Amino acid sequence: MADDDDGRGFCSMIDGTGSTPLDAAAHNIAAGTYFLRVQSSSLATGAAAQFDYKLVVTIR
Repeated sequence: MADDDDGRGFCSMIDGTGSTPLDAAAHNIAAGTYFLRVQSSSLATGAAAQFDYKLVVTIR
């Protein structure tokens, strides 16, 4: 699964919650180990290619 800019301010957001999730593939995923890759846009250069990133995970 990949996401570019569904979130606020062109940030990524993968949301599998609710009866009609934004990202259906993230809804009811099996227990396991998952890896996340965060990278800047290929269009970003210099200082714009570096950023702070916040990861929020909710397990229900």
